Amino acid sequence: MYFAIRTEQVRVIVWLIWFMTVLVFWTTPWSSPLEAELNNRQLLVAGVVTSDDRQQRGFFPWQPCERWRKWAWKHYQRLGQAQRRARWAARLGHLVLTGALSLARVVDWLTTAQLQPHLGALPVLYALLEVLQVRAIINRHCPTVAEIDHGTVVLVLALNRLMAPRPLYKIADWLGQTVLVHQLGVPAEKFNDDRLGRTLDAISQHHQAIWQELVDQALRRTHLDLALIFYDLSAYIAHGEYADSTLVDFGFAHNTPMNKQKFKVGLDVSADGNLPLLYQAWAGRTADKATVIENMQRLVKLLQRHGWSVQETMLIGDRANLDDALAIAYDDQHVRYLSGLPATKKAHRELLLAQPRGAISTLTL
Repeated sequence: MYFAIRTEQVRVIVWLIWFMTVLVFWTTPWSSPLEAELNNRQLLVAGVVTSDDRQQRGFFPWQPCERWRKWAWKHYQRLGQAQRRARWAARLGHLVLTGALSLARVVDWLTTAQLQPHLGALPVLYALLEVLQVRAIINRHCPTVAEIDHGTVVLVLALNRLMAPRPLYKIADWLGQTVLVHQLGVPAEKFNDDRLGRTLDAISQHHQAIWQELVDQALRRTHLDLALIFYDLSAYIAHGEYADSTLVDFGFAHNTPMNKQKFKVGLDVSADGNLPLLYQAWAGRTADKATVIENMQRLVKLLQRHGWSVQETMLIGDRANLDDALAIAYDDQHVRYLSGLPATKKAHRELLLAQPRGAISTLTL
């Protein structure tokens, strides 16, 4: 008895919803193609005819303002419109009641026209990524025969991270609320988490080369000043099991627990524009000083590739990135650097004591 009552209540609720749906259809303003054409013609004529009394007498005074044929045609169109809406409402109601079509799908159809695509900062960010040729660079390194290329997927991922970061399984929902679906011409449901994951796997094999091309493109477009470059490392704590990882390991890093696995990332950033020029991932057990030589060699190649003299650039770092051997290596490469040298040796302390008391705080190498 309980199930029978419940089924009857559901049926009544469904029919009430459909009654409201039909009522919305009937009350929504709608114009036929013929009426739209007549309105357009009247707008065009209104720009040419300038009679002051056309509202009272019309364009042709010898004809009556309301002709019976026009009146009959207008009412015939309204009746046809009501009949078509009733027929479609009956069909949709039959599909819903028989289970062939879910009510959620129907509601989605009815509300699609009421959604307003979000614009926000997309015009600026989209144009910036196009100037950097993100899609072209990624497609050159990661070609695919799939329906949607990896460059387009990365473009959507980058815009999402810059505007409203979402997990992979929610990016399609965010994309459907923006104007990108119209700009890209691809339905939002195509950007599911499986497709996004495949793209991330594809670019992970070429991330260094892709990033280097993007930086080169940015430097050519912006003409940044590379006179000052900062270099430092940051440690990131990793949770979980990483038995096969060559990066996640136990090691020392400032402001991180010793009993936590971590990995490190070295980053070179230009003072002008705060542009990250180079990056390199390191194992969590790697000491900061062990990364300096390789970073310096990669930085020299970058500067030479863009026509910058090494002697015109100063590399700034903290005291964890300098010792006696590294100071000699900087001199061999003719790289100017500004860093602190810890007084861990007798020669270092003698050097500090040989300076006047007021100049000790400014003594750097």
